[in-house]
This record gives sequence, C-alpha cells and structure tokens, in this order.
Amino acid sequence: MTIERLHSTEIIGKTSSEAFLYVIRQNPQIEGITFTIYKPRIPNPENLTERIQSVKTDEYIQMGRNINRDFLDRLIESLPQNKSLGINSSVVLSDRRCGQIPMLDFSCEISKENRGLIKELMKMIKFSGFLVESGDSYHFIGNEIIEGDKGWMNFLGKSLLSGLVDYRYIAHGLDRGFNTLRISHKNTTSEPRIIDIL
Repeated sequence: MTIERLHSTEIIGKTSSEAFLYVIRQNPQIEGITFTIYKPRIPNPENLTERIQSVKTDEYIQMGRNINRDFLDRLIESLPQNKSLGINSSVVLSDRRCGQIPMLDFSCEISKENRGLIKELMKMIKFSGFLVESGDSYHFIGNEIIEGDKGWMNFLGKSLLSGLVDYRYIAHGLDRGFNTLRISHKNTTSEPRIIDIL
C-alpha cells in the first residue's frame, strides 16, 4: 500500500515508531537500521565545546529489517529512566550502499499556521511522509529512501532555508552522517504521534 492509498484513519494517532515501521515495510531495499540510546540534554549556550561536541556516551543498536512494535515497546521499556531511544536516518540497502530516511526536527511552536507552513515546505521540496507532533513542536518522517549523499544534503539544506527546522539538528546530522528522531516517551509529557499525512 502506497502512502497515497493509506487512509488517515489507519495511521493518524499512531506513534512515530509505527510510522518508521511502515516506512521500513514499504521499502524492501532496506536491510539494516540503527537505533541510538542517548541521554537527552540541552547544551550550555555559553560553552562552545558543549555546543559542537559529539556525545560520546550514545549507544548504537544495529538491527535487520524484521522488527515489530512489540520489539520496540520492549526495548523502550528496558531503558533507564534517564535514557531515550531514537531511530537513525542512515539505513543499509540490499546492494550494501547507504541510504537515508528523510527526517526533520522542527523548532517552530505547535500551531495551525506552522502546521500549514510545514505542509507547504514539504510540498515545495517534493517529499511525502508523516507529520508527527513531538511535544513542543513537530517531526517529519519521509516514506521514500534518499540514495546518495548529494540528495540527502540537498534535502537538509532546503529544509534549513525554511527557518522552520532546528538548525542544531541539521548541523549534528551533517557532522555524524545521519539524523536521529526520538521514538520513546519516558522522559517527556507526550509520546510522538502522527497527526497528518503529507
């Protein structure tokens, strides 16, 4: 089933982890995915080292494509209270090349106007997928894999120019070679949930 044929009643209100599972199912060329276990932090804006330094305490879990919601629920429940689980954009494809799941972390407030701007942005840069309410803002999870670094950097660059996306999220992604979006909810007031199909 393509995203165009996916009825909103089937997916609206589902968790962001279910959006990722849908993307994996719809892209059979994906063979491997990676999760990050990390401690959420807000760097001190006065400390330059803290602003640009990669976090060395992050843990990575590599998995094949055969994961399901029960596995993710158990993994989330096993985390310490101070840790969160994210899924990484970088995926291993069947020809052993690297692909990227298009994903974004927006910095704009939740509002009808900003939601409309995000929809307009994704239409302009020609990416379809899921809009997720993440608590204070929004996430985007694309449904088609980007193959090649140039396409991924083009996607991030155009998104950044909109002024809607968290610039630190883009910068860290370019530094590491992948982006990460949270799918757990232990340390937040709300679980990331799908609110629209774009």
